[in-house]
Amino acid sequence: MMFGPVPLFARLPLASLALGLLLVPLHGRRYRPPPPPEPVPPIPVYKLPPYQGGAKPKSTPRGPSTPGTPSMPGQPAGPTTPKKQGTPKARQGTITLGVDGSAWTYWWEYNKSAFLLPRLLEVEGDNAALSGDDLLGRGARREKRSTKKPGPADAQRIAKALRERLQDRTSDQHMVSSCLLSLAKTGHASLPDIAGHLKDPIPVIRESAILALGISGIGEGELRALLDAGKEGTRLRGGQRPNYRDRSFAAYALGISSSRSGDLGLKRRTLDTMIQYATDQRERVDVRVAALHALRILDLPAAARSERKRQLETLQCLALDPRDSRYNVIQVQALTALRGPLSQQGLARERMERRMAALLAAAKQTATLRQATAQTLGFLSEPDDEDVLKALMHTVLRDKDELTRRFAIMAMGRIGGEQARSFLLAGIQARRPRKSEYPWLALALALSCQKEQANGTLVLEDPQDAIGQALLERFQGLNTRMPAAGVAIALGLLRYDAATKAIRDRLARWHKSDEPASYLALALGLMGNSDSRDEISSLMLHARHREIVVVQSALALPLLGDKSTESHLQEMLAQPQSTPVLSALAMAIGRLGSRSSVDTLITRLDKHEGSTRARAFVAVALGELLIQDRLRWNAPLSWGIHYRYSPATLTGNSGVVDQL
Repeated sequence: MMFGPVPLFARLPLASLALGLLLVPLHGRRYRPPPPPEPVPPIPVYKLPPYQGGAKPKSTPRGPSTPGTPSMPGQPAGPTTPKKQGTPKARQGTITLGVDGSAWTYWWEYNKSAFLLPRLLEVEGDNAALSGDDLLGRGARREKRSTKKPGPADAQRIAKALRERLQDRTSDQHMVSSCLLSLAKTGHASLPDIAGHLKDPIPVIRESAILALGISGIGEGELRALLDAGKEGTRLRGGQRPNYRDRSFAAYALGISSSRSGDLGLKRRTLDTMIQYATDQRERVDVRVAALHALRILDLPAAARSERKRQLETLQCLALDPRDSRYNVIQVQALTALRGPLSQQGLARERMERRMAALLAAAKQTATLRQATAQTLGFLSEPDDEDVLKALMHTVLRDKDELTRRFAIMAMGRIGGEQARSFLLAGIQARRPRKSEYPWLALALALSCQKEQANGTLVLEDPQDAIGQALLERFQGLNTRMPAAGVAIALGLLRYDAATKAIRDRLARWHKSDEPASYLALALGLMGNSDSRDEISSLMLHARHREIVVVQSALALPLLGDKSTESHLQEMLAQPQSTPVLSALAMAIGRLGSRSSVDTLITRLDKHEGSTRARAFVAVALGELLIQDRLRWNAPLSWGIHYRYSPATLTGNSGVVDQL
C-alpha cells in the first residue's frame, strides 16, 4: 500500500516548509547542513478539565502492508484473524501478541529489558555499581548470591563446542544460526568461522552470520561490502547480489559493532555510511530504517562535536522533511530515533521539543506521526517543561486515536515530576476510563519513579507510597484479568510490598488462566518476593504445554535468584517442547546458570539425542551464560521504537530485535 505525502507543516508558516525542503538533498548521496532554524510556532493554550477518562476511542490504524505490517517479534506479517488482547505466543525468546497494538502487553514486551537488566544484576551481585541501596532505592532486600560465573577458559570450551557443531554437516538451520550467534557472544569468533556462512542459500543462516560479525566486532569491510551490494558483496554472497534483507542486517550489524567499539575512526566511517543510506530516497525503506537506527545507537563521544552535529541534523532532516513522505514509516522511525542524539543538545533540544509539541496538536498530522511525536517528547522533556506537559495532557484527554493517547500517557510517566504524577494519579483513581486504560496509567506511574542509567536501563529511584497505595486499591477493585495483571506489573516495578499478598491471592485464584497467571508470576518476581519462589516454580513445572506461563515464569525465577530449578529447566530443555518454551528455558538457564552448568550443556549439545531444535536452544543457553552484564546486543534497538509502524527487518517475522 502506498502512502501519499503527509503535510506535517500544514499549520506552520511557509518558512518552516522551506526549512524542511532544504534539509534533505534530492538524490540523497550528498550531505548538506541545514540553514539556521526558523522561529518555532506557538503551542496552543489548552484549557484542561480534570482527567476523568480519555476521548471516545477511534480504531487504531493497522499500519502499512508495505514495507511491512507492524507486528511483534515472531508474529507473521499481516495476520488475518485477530486475537484477543495480549494473547501471547513466543518465538525465540520474545512474546507475540495479537493485532491490537494498543494493548499494554505490546509496550511491555518491547521495553521490559530496560527494567529487568538492573534487577538481574542485583540478584547476581555481578556489578557493585548496580547493587545495594543505590539500586533498590530503599535498602537491600535480600541476600546476595555469589555464584561463580563462567570464566575465560569456559568461554574457550564453549566456543570449541560451537565450532564443532558448525562444522557438522548434519546440523540444520536452527542449530547453525544458534551456534553462529552464540559463538559471537563468546568473544572467540573469527572471520573464517563466520564468513563462509554468508554464502548460505538459507536466509536465517545468512542473516545470523551477518549479525554475528557485528556482535563480534569483526568484518567491517565485509559488512560494508554487503551493504553496498557491489562486486565484493556479490562475491561474499557466493555470486548473488545481496538482497534488501542482507543489506538491512548489514547496516544493523555495522551500527552494533561501531556502538560497542571505542574506535572513533570506526564510528566516523559508520556515521558517513549511514548518513549516505538513510538520506537516499531511492533506497528501500528497510535499508533506510536500518541506517537511521544504526545512527541512533552510534554513541559518539562528547569530544566528537562535528560528528554529533551531523548525526542530529540528519535525523532531523528525516523526521521533519514533508517531501520524504512516500513512506510515512521513515518519518515515524526518525522521530523516535531523535531521542538519543538530541537528549544532550541543550538549546537544540528545547527548540525541537516546542516544535514537536506544536506538531502533536496539528489537525492534519497522521495518527502514526502523533504517536511517534508523543513517544519522543517523553524521552526529551523535563518535568518543568510546562508547555510540553500541557500538550501531552491535551492529547490524553482529547485525541481520538487510542494508541496516541496511550503513548502520551507513557510519555508523561517517563517525564515524571509532580504535575505529571498528579494527572496520572487522577486517571488511575477515576472511574470513567475504560478498564484497558488502567494498565497504561499504572505503568506510567511506575515509570515516573525510575531513573534512567547511562546504558539506557531503568532503576527504581523515587518510590512513593501514595502511588503504590493508589495502584493497590485499583488492583483490588479490578476483576477483569488482563488489566489487573498490568497493574500488578506496575506494582512489581514499584516494589510495593503491601501488594504482595493481594497478587499472590489473585495468582491462586487465576492460576488456570494462562495470560493473567503468567504476568502475575512475573509481577511477584519483579517485587523480589522470595516467598513466592515455590509457587512460581510449581506453576512453571506443571504448565509444560502452556507456553506463556512457562515463558513468564522462566523470566520471574531468575529475578528471585532461584537456582534450585536449574536442573529441572535443563531436563525440560531436553524434552519435546514448542519453540517458544525452548526459547524461554534457554534464556532462563542462561540467566540462572553458573560455571557448573557448562559441562552439562556442552554434553547435551554434543549428544545426538532429542530433537535438533532442542539442541539448538542448548547452544543459545551456552551463549547466554557468557553475557556478563546481561545487556543483550539488540536490546537498545527495541527500546522506545514505534513497534506498530516499522519494516519487517526491524520488528517483523524475523526482524533484528527478534534474534537471540
